[in-house]
Amino acid sequence: MSEFKKGSNIIWNGKIYQVIAKNYINNEVIINYNNNPNHRLNYKNEEITKLCSINDFILFKNTIYKITDIKKERNNVVYEIQNALKEQKERSLPYDTIGLKHILDDYQNKLGNFITFILKFYRNSCTTEMYNIFYKVVIRCKIKINKLYNILNYAKKIISSDIFQKLNIKNIYENPCNFIEKEYQFITYKEFIHICNEFKIVISEEVKVEKWIYFYFLQKNKFYAIKHEFIKDIENEFKMSVRKIIEKLHKKNKFMYIVINKKEYATTDYLYNFEKSMGDLFLDLYYDVNYDVNYDYITGLIDEFCQENRMDILIGRQKDAIINSAKNKFSIINGPPGTGKTTVVTCLLYVLNILCNIEYENISIMAPTGKAYMNIKDSILNKGAFFNETKSGTLHKILYGNNKKNTNNKYINNEYNNDENKNNNKIDVIVVDEVSMIDNFLLNDLLKKCKKENCRLIFLGDDKQLPSVKAGIILKKLINCDYFDENVNKLNKIHRQSGGLLLDSIYKMTRNEIIAYNTVNDNTLYLKNINEINEDNIHHQLQNLISDNNLNIDNCKFICPFKTDNKFIHTGRINSILQNIFNPILEANYKANVKYNKIPFRPNDKIIRTENSYDDNIMRANGQEATIVNYDGNMIDILYEGDENKVKIDIHELYDAFELNYCITTHKSQGSQYENVIYLIDDKATDFFVDHTNIYTAISRAKSRCIIYTNLNKFEKYQKKYSDRVSLFMEEFNEYDIM
Repeated sequence: MSEFKKGSNIIWNGKIYQVIAKNYINNEVIINYNNNPNHRLNYKNEEITKLCSINDFILFKNTIYKITDIKKERNNVVYEIQNALKEQKERSLPYDTIGLKHILDDYQNKLGNFITFILKFYRNSCTTEMYNIFYKVVIRCKIKINKLYNILNYAKKIISSDIFQKLNIKNIYENPCNFIEKEYQFITYKEFIHICNEFKIVISEEVKVEKWIYFYFLQKNKFYAIKHEFIKDIENEFKMSVRKIIEKLHKKNKFMYIVINKKEYATTDYLYNFEKSMGDLFLDLYYDVNYDVNYDYITGLIDEFCQENRMDILIGRQKDAIINSAKNKFSIINGPPGTGKTTVVTCLLYVLNILCNIEYENISIMAPTGKAYMNIKDSILNKGAFFNETKSGTLHKILYGNNKKNTNNKYINNEYNNDENKNNNKIDVIVVDEVSMIDNFLLNDLLKKCKKENCRLIFLGDDKQLPSVKAGIILKKLINCDYFDENVNKLNKIHRQSGGLLLDSIYKMTRNEIIAYNTVNDNTLYLKNINEINEDNIHHQLQNLISDNNLNIDNCKFICPFKTDNKFIHTGRINSILQNIFNPILEANYKANVKYNKIPFRPNDKIIRTENSYDDNIMRANGQEATIVNYDGNMIDILYEGDENKVKIDIHELYDAFELNYCITTHKSQGSQYENVIYLIDDKATDFFVDHTNIYTAISRAKSRCIIYTNLNKFEKYQKKYSDRVSLFMEEFNEYDIM
């Protein structure tokens, strides 16, 4: 067991006490017994026996048990335990039983998550072997539980006994090659090499290069890499000439070269055909599919909707977008924030309900992140339309969150088993917000869902925003292709932002114009020199900025392009400073003090999820925001934004899956708007990382005011750079040759 921590149990003077605080300076623990007055003990001088805690896992006779209670019986302390993998009657064990092994505190949360995973997907698990598998996969291989869920989700889609056998979790340490292929990369190349070294698995240089190539495209978030850069990156990785191996792999069709816009690129046949097949599927579903509608009748319904909701009558492009979307099976409603995209789609759902007899219970609303979904959900409900919330949520939740398994512990298709289920699960309309954030793989799975449902598809987005983090420029390719001209509705009048330079600048950037720094400065948008901030004065500068502009924790958001600490200005540094400004340590919340608990989080901190969680019935998405309500040093109560009930997590999950949320990256800010935005661009930023779309995305998050700290001499240069991401989606097809 590790050293004392808050919430742990001890034996002192023959009684069981609980540690309620620890002082590292004086070597003291503050303990309590049955809510009696507290005692202070010097844990280096007193005879104190450390115990496990309730809900801890222990190992006894090669079986994992969970402690359900700790009791004093006669002259001894006993643990009430139950088998962690099977519902069995509890038994008691004295705490000092020979052979009883306490699992390290650092492993407790990981083991708990692993057991949840096993119970969810493997009914007949071997209890005596499970800890050994856990130790090898999670501890020695250093594989996160979330990756195991990803592996099983993929297996669910493929539904092949060969795939299940190939991707058995034991193969992670027995045959790690299985987990990096053309079609999928479930472990990183670095993890692959670590596992091979850890378990002394001999791999040839050719196989290493092959696996590195497959992971390379995932790591770079692209389907196509410029040939000479691709070869150079391989040689830099292996510190040797691998030209012969590259040529050999090329001949074996492990990768291929193609020419795009007169440049030669490297890719794999899987990635190349993936985009082509996705284009085929899109055209199969939605090309030239439209309906006859009565213009006058729809116009009347639009006016009726506006009157019922006491809003101005929709005219111009907003009205045209509703009529056009009603007559097409697929439609795009595109425009900057504040142009009324949500108002248009809300009215459209009202129209479809009456015009086409589409029930609200058969309408699904989706978005790439939890935050984006909460925004569109609230907007639609507040504007007087409805949809089925049980069929709505993040794309990950709807597409991957409802896993079923059969008695053989293998996934079966999430198909409907009878007519009643078909009616209950039917979807007639799918609305997806923030489509610019969707990558190729997510779109492909969405299209498969649309094919199964034979439903309408409505995209909302802003093609001027940042593209997805992963490969793909979906929205831009759909808008610019020739096949859906009649399906694209462009809104351009911004209603939400304040006037002044902020609004003017957003309009300029949508037209690909440049904001000249010497023309910027009013009460809605102004630039400050980033060089005014340095190591010595950064806290003072931010404190003054906040006080001078009446900013507080609820009316502003700080945004940085960078998350990593290879730049002076990055989200980690800014979050640490803002935490001390917005949520300083007080004597009243000493429980959160680093001095007692060695953790950076505090009660009332704003936090944000950094990875998706599929552990429970409720899927929690990367990007969901929350507040720390309270914690006892071990377990933390958090409240997700938009939820009414608190959720309990442990300290390890807080570390692994959350970070502070006072400052976020530009990518994380998409789908949200804030009264005030403070956009910080590091002086050493290059136009490779900070370009027109990054600046536009950050500025357009602001409703009332945007303050930009940047190198004034570079600001215009940044805006002249655009993403050079390459995609053949909607350009090349396997089955279509449309002229």
